[in-house]
Amino acid sequence: MKKILAVMLVLVCTIANVNAGVVVEGEAKGIDPIAMVKYLPSENAFLINESNKLGSPVSSEELLEIIDAINLDERIGVSVTLNDELIVYGKLHKRSETAGRLEAADNFIRSVVFAEYSRLRKFPLPQNYNPVRVVSRERSSVIYLQLSDFEYVKSGENYIPGSVKADIMLIPMATYTAPDGGYLPDYDALEKGVFQKEDKANADHMNQYKNEYLKLPPLREAIKVGQASAIIRLLRDSGINMNELSRSILEREEISLVGKANIQEIKVAKNENKSEVEVAKGFFEASLTQDTEGEILASSDQGEFVEEGEVIAKVEPSLGNDYAESIRQVFLIDKIIGNTDKVKLSRKSINDGSYVSYRTKYLEAIKDSENVDLSKTPEDFQKAFIKHIQAWEAVVAWLDGKKIDAGKDAFTLFYEEHSKYREELKNTYNECKNIAAKYQIEN
Repeated sequence: MKKILAVMLVLVCTIANVNAGVVVEGEAKGIDPIAMVKYLPSENAFLINESNKLGSPVSSEELLEIIDAINLDERIGVSVTLNDELIVYGKLHKRSETAGRLEAADNFIRSVVFAEYSRLRKFPLPQNYNPVRVVSRERSSVIYLQLSDFEYVKSGENYIPGSVKADIMLIPMATYTAPDGGYLPDYDALEKGVFQKEDKANADHMNQYKNEYLKLPPLREAIKVGQASAIIRLLRDSGINMNELSRSILEREEISLVGKANIQEIKVAKNENKSEVEVAKGFFEASLTQDTEGEILASSDQGEFVEEGEVIAKVEPSLGNDYAESIRQVFLIDKIIGNTDKVKLSRKSINDGSYVSYRTKYLEAIKDSENVDLSKTPEDFQKAFIKHIQAWEAVVAWLDGKKIDAGKDAFTLFYEEHSKYREELKNTYNECKNIAAKYQIEN
């Protein structure tokens, strides 16, 4: 806390006429030592050590903004002056999307603590709280939010966001000002805990219900900036060439970049005795998962095509909702077993039979009750998921023994014939998602 206090006081003493600020610090935690990383443009994600994916919480354009800023200055943060002028800590561009997210968070916390009701109309506060307005202001205060310790957990082949540390600090200001008119901290009042009582009451409410406040859109978006910054710092400190990484993101080119760790040591350290499903089952306590379902898309003049995943569920199970947890497990196991990156659907994988072989094994695994226990899910979800599996069985039966001749026309014919199966896969999976939404699983 002393370190945080020192940072905040330095910022206060160097910025004039501000009463709030948001900063994001530190690097991502919980990720294995990085020996190699590759940016995957189609998924806006990083492939870590050739095996685990780490999704970007912000767009590729924002990743570039953050890389450029961190290359020049470690700090990422903003304050908004009383005249609504944006001040940036570090080298973020004031008009960048990233700075805009932090600016919105800054305006939000200031609106809560200083009871600026006009800015709060969009966001009902936790516990339906109405910030206390100052009747007679005796001293000014500054409110700061520091986000750090961005944790990740490994779930199957993916790293997913975990906890984040949020420090909300109210700093009383002196009655006198700096030569430039800016606020100065009142060290005596800070030591004695003397604050404007209304400001203190509002700040206390934010701290008391911190987890609920962090779920509100302005702070949730700021957390995304913090997560992205933490990932970039981790990659940089792992020895990844930031210039090459930027080029890969900018040119949408998959380039393998080497880090400090030894890939062989990492592979040896993994528990080879556990199946992917067993490993995945150890991470069901995570608060957020991502599941994907493939959609076949044309990708080249040669007529080859690949499957690309899209996020379909963000899971925040309700306390005591057994159905939500059981459905969540089915989605996650389905994702682990049926990961489309293992064998891509292409002319080659159809002709040599590798895709049919892979999907056959997928069906065997997904129908094994030891892996997926549908008995704990509600009846409507069971029926929908079984229907989806039957759609996959129809696809595999149709593809078995099929060959795609060379040439664009052959691919076009195959693609058109495949469309009805593709549509059925999509529709049945969407039905699973719609039913899951009824049980507190948000799409």
